[in-house]
Amino acid sequence: MSTIFSSFVAVFTLIPFLGYFSSFVIMKQLTGSHRRAVNAAVNFTTFLLIFSVHFIIQAIWDKSLFWVLILVLLISTGILSVIHWKIKEEIVFRHVLKSGWRLNFLLFSTAYILLLFYGVASRIIQTF
Repeated sequence: MSTIFSSFVAVFTLIPFLGYFSSFVIMKQLTGSHRRAVNAAVNFTTFLLIFSVHFIIQAIWDKSLFWVLILVLLISTGILSVIHWKIKEEIVFRHVLKSGWRLNFLLFSTAYILLLFYGVASRIIQTF
């Protein structure tokens, strides 16, 4: 049973956009709202992307840089909170955290795609 569960988790970690699609479909069926389904799917996929980027970095360079990823997450949210404070002149933590989580979705999606291409290219070059 634990093998099935770990295989299930591994698939969603290695292919986070499959997690996006499945969570979107499930939430769309449960809520009937497209907007809520997209928000829930982005929230779930951000979590998957963080771990996916970590595992790709570990596979490419054989190092665990999870602390750097958490630092990027915190710094990007911190910068976003300063920008939010400069524009609105007050900090609404719920808005800042939600915006930071969405910003990190974009950052980690980009990092995932770039690292995926880099990893494939480096393995191809190593074989020749």
